[in-house]
Amino acid sequence: MKIFYKIYHFVLKIYTKIKFNPKIYGINNIPSKGKLIIISNHKSNYDFLAMGLIAKRPIHFVVKSSLYRGILSPILKSIEAIPVDRSKKNPETIKLATNYLKKDEIIGIFPEGTINKTSKLTMDFKIGAIKMAYETNSPILPIAILGKYQKNRLYIKIDKPFYVESTNLTAENERLRMRLEENLRGIR
Repeated sequence: MKIFYKIYHFVLKIYTKIKFNPKIYGINNIPSKGKLIIISNHKSNYDFLAMGLIAKRPIHFVVKSSLYRGILSPILKSIEAIPVDRSKKNPETIKLATNYLKKDEIIGIFPEGTINKTSKLTMDFKIGAIKMAYETNSPILPIAILGKYQKNRLYIKIDKPFYVESTNLTAENERLRMRLEENLRGIR
């Protein structure tokens, strides 16, 4: 996985920098080691580029399982992306992701579960990221993506790590969503 990921990451990082020249804030908030869950708002199919741009280590992205049936399947397998069926609960997805976290690796997830086409800053979050963080005592790194995927019009704000503080995972999930919304408002 590592060699394929390094190749894809290098190419996509150069592409993203040249094509969009994003403004990135909070780069010092990224932990250099240890397990980590990176989350972001989801406004475009390109959001994985923004998330991948900020991480120096490989990310195991949680992706909709239908992508595994298409042309992207070999790439997703080679970078060890984690398939999720958005129409049902996915204990196998959570198990696979938590196994990566237990090995001090990074999971990338869009907790809205799909691209937000509403006028709201974020849609309700699915519980998966909070559940994984709780079960593995992993920090969550919220990334706010704002602007357009056009040259000099993309903004990425990296927040400080978020920690689950109680066993009420529904409340923690909402607290995480509100924190991401605060960051989205802060870069307007």
